Amino acid sequence: MKLLLDVGNTAVKWATVESGSLTVHGDFVHRDGDFGRLASQAWSVLETPAAVVAVNVAGEGMAAAIADFVRQTWQCPVEFVNTAHAACGVTNAYHAPGDLGTDRWVAMIAAHHGVGGAVCVVDCGTAITIDLVAASGEHRGGLILPGVRLLGETLAVNTAGIRMQDDTTATGLLGRTTRDGVIGGAQYLAAAAIDRIAADVIEHAGEPVTVVVTGGDAERLLPLLATPVQHEPRLVLQGLAILSDTGN
Repeated sequence: MKLLLDVGNTAVKWATVESGSLTVHGDFVHRDGDFGRLASQAWSVLETPAAVVAVNVAGEGMAAAIADFVRQTWQCPVEFVNTAHAACGVTNAYHAPGDLGTDRWVAMIAAHHGVGGAVCVVDCGTAITIDLVAASGEHRGGLILPGVRLLGETLAVNTAGIRMQDDTTATGLLGRTTRDGVIGGAQYLAAAAIDRIAADVIEHAGEPVTVVVTGGDAERLLPLLATPVQHEPRLVLQGLAILSDTGN
C-alpha cells in the first residue's frame, strides 16, 4: 500500500492505493495549521505505507513538514513528483517543462487516461488552471486565473469595509450582505470565465473535447456552469496512482 498526497495551498487531499486503485481517501485543511497534528488525526488508522508519493505546490516548508512527519512516523520513502517533458503518454507543451505546476501535470495525465480523447482540464483551486490535452496526449498549453477566494480577497484588500471569512460559499443568487455579494460575484465571474475559455478551447482544438473539472471549489462552481462537464474530485490522486503504478 502507498499513500498518495495532493498538497495544495489550502488543503491536503490524500488516498491510499493498492494495485493501481484508490482505496481509503480523505482531506484536511492545512492553511495556518500544525501539519503534524492534522496528519496524525487524518492518518491515525492507516497501516504503515510502503512509500509516500506527493504532489506539493505549497512550498518548501510544507515539503519539509511532510518529509519530517513520514520519517518520524513510518520511516518510509517520500517521493515528491516533478513535472517532466513527457510521461504516461502525455507530452508537456512548456518550453521549460519544470515551470508547469506538478498538480496540473499530474491532473492532465489522469484526465488523458480517463477520457480516451481530447480533454480540457479545469482545476478550481486557489488559482483556476485550464489546460488542453489532445487525444494524442500532446499538451497544447493552458491558462491561469485567480480562484474564487483570491477574487474576493482582491476586493477586500482594495476596498474599505469588506471583511472576508473562511467560508467562501455564497448563500443565494443575490447577496443580502456585502460579503455574500462579493463571494457570489466572484463565483459567477469564475464560472463565466470557465465557460468562455472552455468554449474557445473546444473551438480551437479541432476535435471533440471533454471538459473535466476538479479542485476544491469545483462543487460550488458546477451549478453555475453552462458547459457540460465531467466532475472528478480526486483527479490529481488518480494521476499519482497512474505514475506510481508505471514508475514514471
